Amino acid sequence: RRLRLRVMMERSGRRVCIAEAGRTENFEEESEASRAEETGEVSAGGNGTGPLDSQDEETSQGRRFERRKRQFSSGRDIASVRSKVTERSVLSRVKLPFGIKLKTLGLGSLFAGWYISNVYFNVYNKRVLNAFPYPGICTLIHLSVGTLCMAVIWGLRLKKAPKIKTTTLVAVLPLGALHLLGFAFTNASLGSVAVSFTHTIKALEPFFTAIFSAIILGAIPSVISMLALVPIVSGVILASFTEASFTWGGLVFALGSNFSFQLRNVLSKQYMTTKAYESQEGGMNTDVLDQVNLFACITTCACVMMFPVAYFLDAGRLQQAAAAAGGLASVATEPTSRLLWWSFLAG
Repeated sequence: RRLRLRVMMERSGRRVCIAEAGRTENFEEESEASRAEETGEVSAGGNGTGPLDSQDEETSQGRRFERRKRQFSSGRDIASVRSKVTERSVLSRVKLPFGIKLKTLGLGSLFAGWYISNVYFNVYNKRVLNAFPYPGICTLIHLSVGTLCMAVIWGLRLKKAPKIKTTTLVAVLPLGALHLLGFAFTNASLGSVAVSFTHTIKALEPFFTAIFSAIILGAIPSVISMLALVPIVSGVILASFTEASFTWGGLVFALGSNFSFQLRNVLSKQYMTTKAYESQEGGMNTDVLDQVNLFACITTCACVMMFPVAYFLDAGRLQQAAAAAGGLASVATEPTSRLLWWSFLAG
C-alpha cells in the first residue's frame, strides 16, 4: 500500500510539473511575441524582418495590449508572467485559529488603526480650535506636519522619493485641492459643533463612497451593501435632529468634508488603477505613484495651496484679535507650546 501510494504521488507530481511547464511555455511564447512587437520587427512569412509602418505599428500595439489584457483578466500578474515564476505570498501560508487569514487580520487592523487615529485627530483638533478658533491656520499646520513627515521619510531613504513629471502634477493637483477642502471643512465643522456630532456626520463616508464609485468607477454596490447603508443614514439623520449643539453650518461643513474626502479617495483609486494598468498591461511607459507617494504628493500640493487660503480666511481676523489682546501670544487661551503639540498630533 505504501509503495502504491508513493507511485501515485510521483505520477501526480509529474502531471503537475508537465502542466506547469506547458503554462510556462505558453507564457514564454506570448512574452517572446510581445518583445518582438515592442522592438518594431515582425517576421514576414519566416523569410526576414522589416520595420513596421505606422498602421502596422498601431495594429501590433493593439494585439500586444489585448494579449496582456487577457492575461490580466484571467488573474495572471504580468510581472509573474515575465519572470515565469509565480511565488506564493508568505502571508497566504500562515494559518491562524478559526480559519482566519492573516491578510484579512492585517486589513482589519489597518481599518481599526485608521478609525482610532481619526478619533484622536478630531479630539485634539477640537482642543486646538477651542483655544485658537482659526480653522484656516489650523488646516495649514496639519498639512505642513504631513508634508514634513514625508520629507523626513524621503530624506532618510525609508521611502524612495518619486520623480514628478508635468503629467503627474496635473493629475495630482485636483486631488490636492479636494484634500485641502476636506481638511478645511472638517476643521470648520469642529469649530462650529461638538466633536461627537462631527464624527457622527462623518460616519456617512461609506454612503458617499458608494455613490462616487458607482458614478466614476462603474462599481455598482450589491444589494446587501446598499441595505447596510440604511441604518447608517437613518442613525445620522436621527442624531442630527436630536443633537443639542446642532447648527446648519456645522452640518454643511461636515457633509462637505465627506464629499471632498471620498471624491478624493475614488479619484485616487482611479488614478492608481489606470496608471498601473497602462504601465503593466498596456506596455506604456508611465511613472506610477504608489499609495504612499501619491498621498504624500497630494498632501504637499494641498499644503502649498493652503497658504493663500489661510491668509484670506484668518489673517485679517487674527491681526484684529492680536491688536485687541496686545500680541499674538495673548490670542490663544492655551500655552503656545501645548497648542503646537496638539496640532502636531492632529497632523
